[in-house]
Amino acid sequence: MRLFILFCLAISSRAQILSIDVPAPPFQIIDNNLSAESCAGINIPGAPDLPTKTVTICLPPGAIIEKVDFSGRRIETGICEISPASTDLPLVADKKIFQKIQRAYRLQKDRVYTDDNLYPQDYGVVLSKGGLRKYTLLTVACYHFAYRPVSKRLYYSPVIHIEIQYRMPDLGSARARFWERLKNDVTYDDVAQEIIYNWQDAEAWYQTETPHRVNGYYIIIPASLQSSVDTLVAYRQTQGYEVNVVTKEYIEANVTGVDLQQKIRNYLRQNLADIEYVLPAGFIDDIPWRDMVPFNNDPDSPYNDPNISPIPSDLYYAELTDEDSLSWDYDGDAYYGEVFGSLGYLNGDDSPDYHADVHLGRIPFSTDYVIEDICAKLISFDNNTDISYKTAALLPAALYYYANENNGGNTRLDGATFTEELLDDGILDSTNAVTLYEKGGLRPSIYSCTDSLTETNHILYWQNKGIMYECHHGN
Repeated sequence: MRLFILFCLAISSRAQILSIDVPAPPFQIIDNNLSAESCAGINIPGAPDLPTKTVTICLPPGAIIEKVDFSGRRIETGICEISPASTDLPLVADKKIFQKIQRAYRLQKDRVYTDDNLYPQDYGVVLSKGGLRKYTLLTVACYHFAYRPVSKRLYYSPVIHIEIQYRMPDLGSARARFWERLKNDVTYDDVAQEIIYNWQDAEAWYQTETPHRVNGYYIIIPASLQSSVDTLVAYRQTQGYEVNVVTKEYIEANVTGVDLQQKIRNYLRQNLADIEYVLPAGFIDDIPWRDMVPFNNDPDSPYNDPNISPIPSDLYYAELTDEDSLSWDYDGDAYYGEVFGSLGYLNGDDSPDYHADVHLGRIPFSTDYVIEDICAKLISFDNNTDISYKTAALLPAALYYYANENNGGNTRLDGATFTEELLDDGILDSTNAVTLYEKGGLRPSIYSCTDSLTETNHILYWQNKGIMYECHHGN
């Protein structure tokens, strides 16, 4: 044991290297358009929207990432037309905001598309550092494709080489103790195996002879509403969950933090080894969400639009790997979740992690009888064994904006685009879905649907649907 401890002390004091090779995804060029399998886009408005391959890499337990380098070899592969990524659109039809967004878009487009330099020049970028319960993770976007906008020449790298420099935490440090509490945890192993790129490495680093799966179900609620979840508590207990009802008053009085949000997150971090599910119950005045500011030092975005930023988020309570000072508020300015510069590049001041460590959902009400009714519906839905009902979806979608609405210069945006993506990607069962799209007016939706979007049809088709996903403005 003494030799093992000395060995751990030795390796914790020096940097180590993990090398990963990521091959390019299958791709083809058809009619001068590039298509690549299982890729997202770089998605910087006004810049070429090239495909990117995102991978999540596992490191040894508790590893502290110090440096990430990307390299590759680009090969010219032909002439191609790569359109710029589209602009973001606000949730309100404000002409001044539209104009600001369009100006930023044109500035970016003119800067990139009048220059024949390779875009992007880097081979990859770090998206997040953090973890998934016991697993230490690094998620990156690999830029296998690059483009010269003037000559329209496309390049690709057959392989992106990623070199990660890291060190292990000091024994007895808070980070080491955090991992120690989770070392036998297998609660999210199925999720980890699905998302981790180098799973064979992970299996070797995280093997355990005493696997433990947690079943803690934590409800966070104001003390005055505690009895309103009694039926749900009793039901979950019959299912074998270890249910804990924790009042916000207890957390506020007994946990350190700069505000109630941080106290709640710190409480969940302290107890993560026992938690699988978290259910905040209460309106935001009672159980506040964390407002995220995605643009550096700019709480209402570069467009001065509160409908773009800040963004309310409960992911803050579900992602629990690192304390705020190492993640959500890395720069300590109390603007949480800064990930973008002013033009949308990933050069944020903070370092949030996007992997939820617990299953979390909220009952967003602070009225006792409403909470009781929701709990009854949760139990009823849980007991329903009709899979056809549970997978049946009602998908009403309207036109968010017509092209150049109110002379704002915006492009047309149809909510049906997003519902169709849910169906095309297999997230929802297309054979068991009802779609309601705008079919009235001068320029109706181009997508075929079950019926026209009207109040009457919305009510009519809402029978026996386990899923309802609306995609339009709301008043």
